Amino acid sequence: MLIYVHDSSSKYHERALNWWLSKVHGKEQLGIPWVVALGFVRLLSNNKVTDNPQRPEILLDIISEILTLPTVKTVVPGMRHSGLMKELFIESGGTSRLTTDIHLAALAIELDAVLASNDVDFSRFSRLKQTNPLK
Repeated sequence: MLIYVHDSSSKYHERALNWWLSKVHGKEQLGIPWVVALGFVRLLSNNKVTDNPQRPEILLDIISEILTLPTVKTVVPGMRHSGLMKELFIESGGTSRLTTDIHLAALAIELDAVLASNDVDFSRFSRLKQTNPLK
């Protein structure tokens, strides 16, 4: 979602931005895993992904600003994480291509959080609470 929030050329930008603003100005905490922040930097600095790539250090400044918001925090795996990932690999028949998705799903399950994404691969995980803010 962060990519769509930031990339004004995306067809999803307006919907993503409206969702984002409602969350950051709301009462619930919004958790951002570092793997998501790094994906933001990796993708938005790549000229094959966006027409307006930015330097990684600029994108890291944006992440730093986001993390100062009172309703935003970083989230990290706990002790159950690797076991949950293993269960999700087995449940989904996942391959290495799904490793990051499985990591994010396990993190959300472990933290009893709702994962917000436009990625349909997350529907593979029966225990995952998820939402697609773009629908």
